[in-house]
Amino acid sequence: MPELQALARPDRRGPLLVALGALAILVFAVVTSQGRPTDRFAAASGSPGSSESVAGTGSLGPAVVATPVPDSQPLETPTPTPGPAARDPTVTPKPSFESIQVTAGQKRLARDLPAPIRLTAIFGRGWRRAGPSMFVKPNAVGSVGLSIGAWRIEHVNLYPCRWSEEAYTDTQFDATPEGLANALASWWGQDRNLAPLNTNSKIAPIASQPQPFLFHGHPSWYVEVLVPTTLDLTECDGDQLVLWQSTNGDARYALGSGELLQLWVIEIDGKLVVIGAGSSLIAPSEERAELQEVIDSLVIKP
Repeated sequence: MPELQALARPDRRGPLLVALGALAILVFAVVTSQGRPTDRFAAASGSPGSSESVAGTGSLGPAVVATPVPDSQPLETPTPTPGPAARDPTVTPKPSFESIQVTAGQKRLARDLPAPIRLTAIFGRGWRRAGPSMFVKPNAVGSVGLSIGAWRIEHVNLYPCRWSEEAYTDTQFDATPEGLANALASWWGQDRNLAPLNTNSKIAPIASQPQPFLFHGHPSWYVEVLVPTTLDLTECDGDQLVLWQSTNGDARYALGSGELLQLWVIEIDGKLVVIGAGSSLIAPSEERAELQEVIDSLVIKP
């Protein structure tokens, strides 16, 4: 099936907007900032359009070509996963992100990562710290703005819209970068082997197929997660789409419908760390460029 593909430059946004006009949740072309016709996903380092983003720090290699299944080998019908319970109106929402203005410059991305792990990034004006694991930059009212953070994930919710059920995807996979990336792409309500038009729930995010990725010199696994623009958060427990819980007790919930998350899962000093950068699916080019500058400025130690 088509993947959520990198769609970076302003001259390539037309097809995406046409697709959104038909049905917003059917987004197989994802807006990132370094895509080109042969990229599967946006490169994480190197300036937009540079050769460095293809060889060295950013390339995922050539696009994977799906091999048609012969008529003699029909596709197996997937076994449906039991759906979540109805919305629980008594659930107490997760604490909201209280953000604090920060000065421009180099900042520690996450304060609670175990030593000797240290991640820093350079932020411009207008960014705010939202808890120990994330920075945000709000913009127009009703927009998800920009975000970037780093987490040690404890559990990934199988039903992020009905997160009070405490059912998890990470228990189905190995504790490896590839396993955690697959957990982050295994939300209930979608089958990545079929088109989301037929399989995606109205209360579930959509994910791309995880891919190996070289991120700032570190082997990682990359996955994109989209909160459909048609997803109604009032249908969720506590009016929140909670994607995961962190080992520090923090939770990452969607900042709004239409949010696109780029996730890199890395093993650093024997620990799994997820770096996530978020923006609106239809963010203007200047916002995407600003977020990419922050991603490019990341320093990962050791």
